Amino acid sequence: MKIILFRILLALIFPIIDFLFYQFLINRHKKLNNKYFKISYWTFCILLYLNSLFFTIYRNYNFRLNFWEVFQVIVVIMILNYFLKFIYLLTELLFYPFSILKKKNACLRRLKYAKIITQIILTAVFTSIIFHGIFYGRFDFKLKVYELKFYNLPQEFNNYKIVHISDLHLESFRNNQDKLKESIDIINDLNPDIIVFTGDLVSNLTAEAFGFENILSQLNAKDGVFAVTGNHDYGTYVKWSDDKLKEQNFNQLKDFYSKINWNLLLNENIQIKRNTSKLVIAGIESSGKPPFGGNADINHALMNTREEDFVVLLSHDPSYWKLEILKYKNIMLTLSGHTHSMQIACCNNKYSPSSLVYKEWYGEYMFENKFLIISNGLGTILMPLRIGAHPEIGLITLQCK
Repeated sequence: MKIILFRILLALIFPIIDFLFYQFLINRHKKLNNKYFKISYWTFCILLYLNSLFFTIYRNYNFRLNFWEVFQVIVVIMILNYFLKFIYLLTELLFYPFSILKKKNACLRRLKYAKIITQIILTAVFTSIIFHGIFYGRFDFKLKVYELKFYNLPQEFNNYKIVHISDLHLESFRNNQDKLKESIDIINDLNPDIIVFTGDLVSNLTAEAFGFENILSQLNAKDGVFAVTGNHDYGTYVKWSDDKLKEQNFNQLKDFYSKINWNLLLNENIQIKRNTSKLVIAGIESSGKPPFGGNADINHALMNTREEDFVVLLSHDPSYWKLEILKYKNIMLTLSGHTHSMQIACCNNKYSPSSLVYKEWYGEYMFENKFLIISNGLGTILMPLRIGAHPEIGLITLQCK
């Protein structure tokens, strides 16, 4: 319900900003109050609405591959358009009390200049932030370190190092494969015991991953690389003319994982042994709160495990932690992604629009000595930028209490 309300709010806020901005312009600048300006202004706005609607509804195989960059350009135009309008409206609102006193205030001209200078400064700052997020922020990889202590961790796995990555959305690295290679080098330099990936390899089609085989196959860990599916990996957001094509797309995904030597866990587990002790790495298919349903089967994923085993579960959607995962006594650590912190955050990721949609949306959560770790992911989706919500590589060290 929260997601639906959030989307309705987003859909309404654009025309409201457009209308208020138009009214301010024609009220402040009488020369603009003519049919030519009106036609040109609303034509541009309607084109943005139609483009947004078109990219939301249209789901075509070739379109998604060939026009990804066009889509990103339109998103950037929308961001700049509406936030710059918002800045204008905000400054008008802040200076409005002074305009009431214009007949009595001899400093009106100075106030007018102050408003214009404020608008210029805010516009420059915001535009710089946007372009920083596009050209630098989305490739500013950060290492997030966790040290988690458990009473029931086998002694043989004390200081066991897990590198956690998520949400590659490989198409966002299509023209920046050197940046992706940079993240792979960072991961390998950590010398992890195991590397886990919690879904969303692609945004729509497995074909988006083609060409990345050489880079991704370079990931290396003592006990291997393991992955689960995300909601985008199933081709859910593509309009398929035939269910067989959708099935073929998913089979291609499984084949791709085999080519890069990543082990895809589809409601199954592997057991890592040290002498007589073992650590269970289980993975479920992507599932969560509506509209993100799925095919998760935790019982099948925990097959041949015991209640006293120590289980690390890979689950793309963090909302599934409280929905189902906490019911299982031996799942001590759950690793997730999915939220990206909506790629916008501030104050060291303490605040983000993502918190309006998810109760658990980033970082570390704990319940009765069970942990949930949510990654910001590495790639981008929809918006080709990251502001504050840096692309992330997680280093998790398991320790005995």
